[in-house]
Amino acid sequence: MSQGCVCANPGRWTGWTRVVVMGVVLTATVTTSVAQPVPPAPPATGHVAAPENPAAPPPQPPWQTHVADAKSLLRADRVDEALARLDEALQAAATETPEVQASLYCMRGLAATRAGEGRRAQALEALIKSLALDANNSDCRLELARLQLAAKQYGDAHKNAERVAGQAGEDADMRRDADAIARRAEVMGLLAQGREALKARKADEASARLKLALTKADAAGLSTEEISLIYYIRVLALRLLGDDLEALANAQTAVRLTPQDADSQLLLAQVQFESDHYAEARAAAERALLLGLSDGDDRSAA
Repeated sequence: MSQGCVCANPGRWTGWTRVVVMGVVLTATVTTSVAQPVPPAPPATGHVAAPENPAAPPPQPPWQTHVADAKSLLRADRVDEALARLDEALQAAATETPEVQASLYCMRGLAATRAGEGRRAQALEALIKSLALDANNSDCRLELARLQLAAKQYGDAHKNAERVAGQAGEDADMRRDADAIARRAEVMGLLAQGREALKARKADEASARLKLALTKADAAGLSTEEISLIYYIRVLALRLLGDDLEALANAQTAVRLTPQDADSQLLLAQVQFESDHYAEARAAAERALLLGLSDGDDRSAA
């Protein structure tokens, strides 16, 4: 997608413009174009006849009028009204081709993302309906993957992003965006799986999932804080397994990445204490207290 996408960032309009211009306006132009009459040949006398008035084009279908209104409302940041116009457009286009309806659903999904998290379910529903009608719309599928990632639907986001990467052809920007979403979705999915396994006291599985996530975290573009969190959670799993040496190494890495995080400092102190490194444990506990532990139990533990 050479001009970018908008679902994850409501302030960007390039993806919206591409879908509207290439998806709906082009379709509308094709469906409403009419053949223009050929001007008559001049009479044999040599006098040029006055041109006849060309036939008036047929009136716009109602759904196109609603789309034009919706676009104007979106430019004015009147999102709820724009969504209402797009709903009217979908009703008016009930007998149109699947391609037209798919474009309208895609537009509605994109518009709903501008309303924030409160409309996320509507946006997801509209984008899924669009792809059910036109599965080859890579722009729409990329926006769906982006939205699924934001909604923590990591498996679906990864699957759709991978599919877009395979459909992107020579569009390097689209491949790059799809690859970035797929990588991040994979790592965040592994983190979520590790957390769930830890809650179920499946420490071996949790540790393995989190270790794999760490091997992919840099390539996925995770922030320092996010990577530190993975180390932190893996320390909890390693403590359940009784692997003090690995737990200590992971706790130290978490603190190195986020030295101002009080919880990481406290966890390091606990691991050091369990490993009989009492002086280091005391120092880490004091740092945790200075940084400001919010929980009363944590302050007592420190």
